[in-house]
Amino acid sequence: MGPFLHMKSLFFILGTSLIFSSISMDIAKSAEPTRTIFTSVSSGDHFSCSLTDKGYVYCWGDNERSQLGTSNRLQNLIPNKVYEIKDAVEISAGRDFACARIADGGVACWGRGDLGQTGDGFDDKQDRFFATRIPTISTAIGITAGTAHACALLKDKSVYCWGSNDNWQLGNSYSVLEKLPIKVLGIPDIKEIKAGYNHTCALAESGFIYCWGDNRFGQLGNGNKNIFKSSPSDVLGIKNVNSLHLGADTSCAITTVTTVKTVNETKCWGAGRDGQVLGSALTNHYFPADTSLNNLSIVSPGRTKACGIFNSANSRILYCWGTTIGTYPGSGPASLSVSLGYDHGCAVTSLGMIQCFGWNHKGQLGTGVTSVGNSSIATVSALNFPDWAYYINSWEVSYEDNLAILKWVGGVGRFKVRIDGLGIVCEDLGVSTCKFGPVKSATTYRGEITALNTGGASPLIGVSSIEFTTGKLISALDQFLLEQAAKEKEKVELAKIDALLKSLSKQLVFASEIELKLQVEMDKDAEEFDTYLATLDAEKEKMTIARDAISKMSLVLQDLVLRIKKKIGA
Repeated sequence: MGPFLHMKSLFFILGTSLIFSSISMDIAKSAEPTRTIFTSVSSGDHFSCSLTDKGYVYCWGDNERSQLGTSNRLQNLIPNKVYEIKDAVEISAGRDFACARIADGGVACWGRGDLGQTGDGFDDKQDRFFATRIPTISTAIGITAGTAHACALLKDKSVYCWGSNDNWQLGNSYSVLEKLPIKVLGIPDIKEIKAGYNHTCALAESGFIYCWGDNRFGQLGNGNKNIFKSSPSDVLGIKNVNSLHLGADTSCAITTVTTVKTVNETKCWGAGRDGQVLGSALTNHYFPADTSLNNLSIVSPGRTKACGIFNSANSRILYCWGTTIGTYPGSGPASLSVSLGYDHGCAVTSLGMIQCFGWNHKGQLGTGVTSVGNSSIATVSALNFPDWAYYINSWEVSYEDNLAILKWVGGVGRFKVRIDGLGIVCEDLGVSTCKFGPVKSATTYRGEITALNTGGASPLIGVSSIEFTTGKLISALDQFLLEQAAKEKEKVELAKIDALLKSLSKQLVFASEIELKLQVEMDKDAEEFDTYLATLDAEKEKMTIARDAISKMSLVLQDLVLRIKKKIGA
């Protein structure tokens, strides 16, 4: 009977699974941003700057040389807006200065300027408190900054550099420094430009790389050691380069390799004694070396460490490596941008917020405080971004019967939910959940969540749009009727099973009776067969005795014949 009980359980499980199969959930899609969104970050020695989607630049950390773009020489422990910068589309931080590329093609720099770092042509050695435009550049499509030099890529695919030239990082040997941009000669059409501490590399449209400047660690990739280059030279053993990534004394490139499938490989050269070239020997590399990292979209080599971001197919996860990781994240959140400074690093998360890690003795983590030693990854202070507090970061919808349950993360104060066609479904909520309905199956609903942030004379309001499509929904009554129908169906199926069991039981009894009769007949036949065999054995014994008697009589007759022959012969 055991197997049939299991069959009953199976029918019950199937029935209940059918009852509950209609429950579903929609995961949130990010609403239209209504807050300050950061798109990229660039770190100098002990400070960082980040660019917003509105074209503003914020900086924080060490301000000894006015590298934060403000007149106050004190450290800024939280991000502050750089004066006179708007419509910026790219930023790059040097050791203690920074530059921004403007949407109109201009370039503006601020911070230390005694070596010509700001490129404005002034003879004075004063630091630039405010961003100043470079007068000779109006068609820039790319910028990069090193320790004390910077370069711009122009629309005509040429490269101009300015600042310190003590390591020939400007691409010539004519001067010690240049206060205005000068053209780099000896390179073809360029599509990307990047600077390390004291070397510079350019990616040509052909997919090849040209580098110049400091080469003490092999960062020019030409196979030579300690031979500086005042003019561009080819990086050997690398082609099909997609993007270029320099930092400190290490150079990296992401290439495309197609075998069975297309893979983006990362190759690095230059300083590697601290594990910056992951997967290769802990030594300096004078030629491009393979790393153990594939499918990165961004790489930021640092002084003793490096970080990268995987491509979108790999969830844009932040990953860092080096022989002494410290508090640098082995892996971190999905990110859009990452940059390492002298002893810290910062990343822009997929939500457009900034997280920093490493040393914080000069406020370079932007958390609002300084600290001694390493600090783990932390989000920069939101004091200058009050809209971060009221923004709805994410939401999701689940269903109970034919009711929708909307939950969200973010925002403070009171909440209101409005759905097109239904009106305001929840109002003056103190919690981040709204249950409403009934809603229809296979229907798209649109609306918004409003966060009315209390506090202050003018409360801030954050509005996030929502949109979701329902699956097959079942009301409580329909659910009850389905359950009853399922139970009735189960009763019918169980009755059929019981009838089948009774029929099988009768057949088993009949089969047992037939088996018993057959056994009796077989036993009887076996007994008769045994008797027959015994009779055969007896007859066989008699035949054996008769055969022996005949054999003896034959011997007697033979002996008698011999005697008769002897008498006749006599």
